[in-house]
Amino acid sequence: MNKVTIGGSYSALYSVYGSMKDRCNNPRNHAFKNYGGRGIKISPKWDSFEAFRKFALENGYKKGLTIDRIDVNDDYGPENCRWATMKEQQNNRRNNRIRKE
Repeated sequence: MNKVTIGGSYSALYSVYGSMKDRCNNPRNHAFKNYGGRGIKISPKWDSFEAFRKFALENGYKKGLTIDRIDVNDDYGPENCRWATMKEQQNNRRNNRIRKE
């Protein structure tokens, strides 16, 4: 099996997973203050990359999309996340006054 092409440890999807974990768990991450520092956590359902990968592949992930929390004040998890373009994600920010619910 080729980890690069099936969503393994060297894939773009694994990078999304690792970045998400780092933002929430690593106080030295430059974005921690906006995620883990605000109490944003990752659902225990995504304790493993395999579980996150399964969610991603069953819910429309493709290279170039980003993980987006539907409720920006809630945690990362299957109930609150979707795959979005950068434009869609930029419209779903705390500082966006016309953010669509």
